Amino acid sequence: PDTTSQFLATRGVDVEAFWSRSLEPMHEGWDPVTSYLHAFVLESAGPHGPFTRAEMAAVAPQMALFPGVADLCERLSAHITERGMVAEFYLISGGLAPIVRNLPIAGQCRGIWASDFDYDDAGRPAFPRAIVDFADKTKRLVEISKGLTQADTQANPYLVNDPVGARGFRIPFT
Repeated sequence: PDTTSQFLATRGVDVEAFWSRSLEPMHEGWDPVTSYLHAFVLESAGPHGPFTRAEMAAVAPQMALFPGVADLCERLSAHITERGMVAEFYLISGGLAPIVRNLPIAGQCRGIWASDFDYDDAGRPAFPRAIVDFADKTKRLVEISKGLTQADTQANPYLVNDPVGARGFRIPFT
């Protein structure tokens, strides 16, 4: 289940109307994720808001997950460990970072990438600062494959373009 929709529903927002409004700018060339983040900022300033980073983080642990997701990492780790391998889990989402980083499964992930905002002094979303769109998800997979950490690419976002060279991929795509 979509975590942004779940959050909006807790605030009494008509979720279908929100998504309909948020997708309208796409007809004018907006990226879908940028469009919905913009709509979220506007909604936060409306009658159901303000939405704060702290509030999003606080409701995340109670969010519904797809059946089997809550114990997925544990089950896969056990299965893979029996075969002499090690599992690593990453979460790459266009969802909202304060929610995604506080989901019940977040602690099992080695890295989490999600869309986020610049927040005002009261913790309200002011402007999108990290946008995880469809292509960005692939970029994150390349970073993981090359053995780059989130700290590495925050310090130098161009590392993802560096050739791997003789050392090879840490986690080959194959």
